[in-house]
Amino acid sequence: MYKIEPVFWVFPSICLLFSFDKRRNSRLRFWFITILFILFYSFSLNGADYEGYNSLFEEVLVGSSIREIHGELGYGLLMVFAQKIGMDYQIFRIVLLSVTSVVLFSMLYKMSPNFPLSVFFFTSLFIIYAISAYRQYIVMAFSLVWIYEFVKGNARKAIVGLVGLLFFHITAIIPLAFVLIYKSMRERQTTSIKIFVDKNGIIFIAVVFLLRIFNFYILKISIVNSVLGIIISNRADINPTLFSAGLASRTIFLFFIVILFQYKSSNDKLLMLLFGCYYIGMTLYIAVPLEFFMGRLMNSVNVLSTIIVPYMVYRHHDDRFLGSTVASSNRIVLSILIIVSYVILFNQLSNQIGYTPYTNYLFG
Repeated sequence: MYKIEPVFWVFPSICLLFSFDKRRNSRLRFWFITILFILFYSFSLNGADYEGYNSLFEEVLVGSSIREIHGELGYGLLMVFAQKIGMDYQIFRIVLLSVTSVVLFSMLYKMSPNFPLSVFFFTSLFIIYAISAYRQYIVMAFSLVWIYEFVKGNARKAIVGLVGLLFFHITAIIPLAFVLIYKSMRERQTTSIKIFVDKNGIIFIAVVFLLRIFNFYILKISIVNSVLGIIISNRADINPTLFSAGLASRTIFLFFIVILFQYKSSNDKLLMLLFGCYYIGMTLYIAVPLEFFMGRLMNSVNVLSTIIVPYMVYRHHDDRFLGSTVASSNRIVLSILIIVSYVILFNQLSNQIGYTPYTNYLFG
């Protein structure tokens, strides 16, 4: 199990402190946080999947076919390329995680009005994926690139990019599906959906929970369970879970993000797209009681919350963190989500299997 060492608390806490400052989105602050993250995390030797990815790298090295190893084609080709230019596993891992981190943080910097706060949420909610699940980390980072391109009006480019991410991890199918659906909708339809969420967003979450209970018992039926196992191709355990800590934490975030959204009257396209993808993804996660499978599948959607919260709280403000001009309701919600984030971080570090104590390639 991970040891709860200071490094895992120090970095997100530094980011939280930076979010107080009006210079939070300065270029200097961006590079300082990004480089510090790479030094702390990309160079770390921690992670539950560290040995697993090392084994994949070794399989390619001894001549195994890409088709014979676990993982999607895109990641396999990356390993082949790395070995062709003489990289060993350690260097490959560091380069891969560092480049992906720069991409992810660049998108947080572009889309979030409070970049350090977005990084705080990321390093408390998703840090296990940044140091363990390399393929999904690639999708989490680059899906933001293509969502941003879609908002800028480059729909074809965004769709092609999201399709390309399927060659790295299946979770790319969720943002791809949403972008395709969103593109097919008219402005009147998106406005109607916004009005529905404004009026019934919380009630709909309660209805989805009832649907989860129904699906839980349906999945207990052996024939249904067997068919679903074939569809999923044994990618995950098909034992349904009615309740879990992951469900509770994700639902708390969803609940308060809906509250924040209901106070917003803006039809900002970026907010509408981010919130729509997040809301639909999280309700799907709640509805289907396959905790591990749905949790992993929705991480590429859930990461949008790291942008949505600062976007809705700080979008039209130039105030200090929890400053006097921020609506009191937003201050309360933001404070609750920060506390929940620390609780989630503690839960991740105390329950994940990985290397302990913390070790780092640079620091020996």
